[in-house]
Amino acid sequence: MGRNQKDASQETCRMKILVYKPFSEEKRDKMKPKHFSILSLLSDSFNTVLRRSLICKNQSTMKSFSFLIFFFSVFTYAQTLDSIQQLDEIVVSGTKYPIARKNSGKIVVKISSSDIKLNPGKNVAQLLDELAGVEINGSNAVTGKNQGVYIEGGKAGQVLVIVDGIPVTDPSGIDMSYDLNMLSTSQIESIEVMRGAAGTLYGSGAATAVIQIKTIHASKKSFDLDLGSSISTQRSQNDAFFNGKVWQQFINVSGTSQPFTYHVSVANISSGGISEAFSPESEFKENPYDKQNVLAKLGYQIKPDLQILLSGSYTKQYHLFDADAYTDSEVNTNTNEEWKIGLQSFWKYDTGKLNWMSEFKNFDRNYEQWNTWVNALEVYQYHTQSVQSDLFNQWSVNQKLDILSGMNFQFHQTDNTTPYGNIDAKTGQFYSLDPYLTLNVKDVKGFNMSLGSRLNMHNLYGSHLTFSFNPSYVYAISENRYVKLMSSWSSAYIVPSIYQLHSVYGNVDLKPEITETLEFGTEVFWSQKLNFSALYFERAENNSIIFYSNPDTWESQYINDEVSSLCVTGFETALQWKPNQKLDLKTNYTYTHASKERPYSIPKNKWNARLRYQVLKGSQLQVQYQYASDRTQMDFSTYPYETQKLKNFHLFGIGWHQAMMQDKIDLHVGVDNIFNVNYVETIGYTSMGRNYALSMRYKL
Repeated sequence: MGRNQKDASQETCRMKILVYKPFSEEKRDKMKPKHFSILSLLSDSFNTVLRRSLICKNQSTMKSFSFLIFFFSVFTYAQTLDSIQQLDEIVVSGTKYPIARKNSGKIVVKISSSDIKLNPGKNVAQLLDELAGVEINGSNAVTGKNQGVYIEGGKAGQVLVIVDGIPVTDPSGIDMSYDLNMLSTSQIESIEVMRGAAGTLYGSGAATAVIQIKTIHASKKSFDLDLGSSISTQRSQNDAFFNGKVWQQFINVSGTSQPFTYHVSVANISSGGISEAFSPESEFKENPYDKQNVLAKLGYQIKPDLQILLSGSYTKQYHLFDADAYTDSEVNTNTNEEWKIGLQSFWKYDTGKLNWMSEFKNFDRNYEQWNTWVNALEVYQYHTQSVQSDLFNQWSVNQKLDILSGMNFQFHQTDNTTPYGNIDAKTGQFYSLDPYLTLNVKDVKGFNMSLGSRLNMHNLYGSHLTFSFNPSYVYAISENRYVKLMSSWSSAYIVPSIYQLHSVYGNVDLKPEITETLEFGTEVFWSQKLNFSALYFERAENNSIIFYSNPDTWESQYINDEVSSLCVTGFETALQWKPNQKLDLKTNYTYTHASKERPYSIPKNKWNARLRYQVLKGSQLQVQYQYASDRTQMDFSTYPYETQKLKNFHLFGIGWHQAMMQDKIDLHVGVDNIFNVNYVETIGYTSMGRNYALSMRYKL
């Protein structure tokens, strides 16, 4: 499999000793576009709500709904005190437009620009893996290895990544999930993570979480220069002291000259030194990796209330990857090229704001992989194109009520050529048109509520309705202290990917996956010195798309698991304590339990902690800790496949950040896995040992 599909091959189980039989063209012809029918949609949705359980304990929908109403009634009965002042922290993921955190009915975790600045050299996956409820397999692996994002016990394809308001996907991928390696942290301003089903706001793919990424915006100065460079080691637990290295450089130039704003950013990373696959006996060859990112933005303020923004980006990756778990390769190569062009406009009027975001993306993935059965180098070529457009309006009816209405259009197409079969552009495509509507009630004597629905109209699967109901209540203790109670009931709808439908393992009879999530949580804000949150969730997943191999005929294909649904329950809690300007402590804990095992591993218990202390003015000491409990993972290196138990591990890291020349120069020195803990993140692949990093950043 290719680089960003290689770990996914664990899910698809492409067994080396089996010979797969492609499906006939007659079977593929059965896939016919369906007509949109509102009456049939409402009838089906009504019957579904009546017949299907909502949460994992098989309670009826009416019982679950009654419990939700009871919870809502209890906390709305509480006494309301004077309203609290507007806090500075703003979030957007739960509403698609800026809103004060206290008025959001979701727990949104944010990685700020200062967090990114104080962790130079870390990639997006490493930053995300430190958050509550987030598990990223591959974050502790060799640079460039594909990374699986697992949130609330879900699959990578159930997490939607959004960059500057536009969802990013890979239409040629097995589950259309996006490769986080394509992103550069030096071009990112902030990251928000909102857990739970969000199909109403963001459409197909937003089943377990939404990762909202905002790239760096133009400086308000006429000219602003920001550049940096870092070098770090890349070694396993048994390698030499300075074996391998990772070089990173970036330069950002931006400014404002009314009515124009501009921003240009270039980033590069180059690494090598150790093997991606693990070798218990002999030394494997290193797997070099190179990536270049270019980002450009040009804004024009037509009027004080009307602005347009033109953006473009280009990313190229090259990687020499290994053959499989415990298996070296010196010839397997992968090259990814992505370029995007987007246009956005924002019109503010007296009672709201009209937003239009549109983007065209072209993505090419080519890799060469040695086939030991035919003793030849095989070539795989993937060419994809995507068009996405989102028009939505935020109308403030009054100070207490906002109405969000929008229309989203998506078109995805892929043209694949592989030794196992091709997908032509005419067959490998689909489009959808989604109208959506959300009502947001704000601070009615402390009560907040979000109620919304989305109609997904798909050219292959007809129409489907998703919903969200998200009440919350803020109990104000004083001007800057409050306790917030919240609950949420929401659904998501995930259509099969082009690969799952039309590849040699495809099945045109696949049904979409449907998930429903119930959440109860609380958040405590105490004078910006203490911030505590806790969240309990239950998620039911039906019609899960799985890969099945017939043991008698060896025929393999994707199917829907209609025998049993997947139920996931979990608990997440996070604490930030900042008693003074010098000390800042963050810690979080996640518990996840699934009703059945999946090929990837998600620890049942996971802890993260980060302590920052300002030793002197401009000097900060940072200590980090991570614990992952015992977990199970499918071992695909042998046949028949077996489930292996991986041991728990504790990781510690330390860093020193020094600001000089009035914060114009930043120096950072860090050590990860201080005690050189020997652990396994992915069976058959290298995990990082003790590594050192040095970086410098200059801002003019």
